[in-house]
Amino acid sequence: QKWSKIDEGDRRLWRAAMESEADIQTGRSDAHLDAQRLELLRNAQPGLAAARLGESLMRSAVLCMKTGAWEPITRQLVKSAEDARAHCVARLAQAWCWWSQPRGAAPSLDEVQKQARALGLRGMNVELEALRSLFALRANNIDEAVALARRASRMARSEEIPHLEVLSN
Repeated sequence: QKWSKIDEGDRRLWRAAMESEADIQTGRSDAHLDAQRLELLRNAQPGLAAARLGESLMRSAVLCMKTGAWEPITRQLVKSAEDARAHCVARLAQAWCWWSQPRGAAPSLDEVQKQARALGLRGMNVELEALRSLFALRANNIDEAVALARRASRMARSEEIPHLEVLSN
């Protein structure tokens, strides 16, 4: 019944987001990073559905290391950040972009991690911890990177999020 109350544009976004998540769960992360889905996101109105699709596409781009897709997805996510969850997603995407092409100081993840915890975004907290590990690795702080990666892996395992456990390892 709720599905019928969602307008057609948002329905397409939600459907694409759920298909993207299914592709990630089955190991086909690059299966949906095509021009059609990116165009769907680019033309989307700001809102939760757009943020959800953007989050899913960003995660897929990260998992299959398609760094060329990160920047346009990030721009759209920032544009769509109307609520706290969307804001967290946009900040996470910006952090991934920095990791792929560092310019200046690494972005602080403290505030976004606090927000994600408050919103109950367990998967995002795991991903942020894994990203902290990669930041430490980029800064050549191997001991900290290993400790953070192990923590992220334990978090992913306890939350039963296999694709983030893979990322953490």
